[in-house]
Amino acid sequence: MQAITVQDAETRLKALMDAAQAGEDVFISNGEAGIVQLVPCQAPTLAQTGAPRRPGRLRGRIRIGDQFDAADDAIADLFEDGA
Repeated sequence: MQAITVQDAETRLKALMDAAQAGEDVFISNGEAGIVQLVPCQAPTLAQTGAPRRPGRLRGRIRIGDQFDAADDAIADLFEDGA
C-alpha cells in the first residue's frame, strides 16, 4: 500500500497509475484531510450492463421528423464558402 501526498502524486502520477493497474493499493491524501484511492478502470462486464445489445430493439419507438434530411441553405453556405 502506498499513501502519498497530492504534491508527490503530481510528480509521480504515471508510476502511481502503473502501480494501481498492477493491483497495488494507492492512496492520495491532502495533508490530514480526505483520502482518495487510485484504482484502475475496468470495462463493464455483461453482468453489470445487463443483456447484450440487440439490433432493432427500439424499432418503431423512435420517430424522425420529415424535415430531418431537408437541405438548409444557411448551413450549406457555411461549408461551401468556408466562412
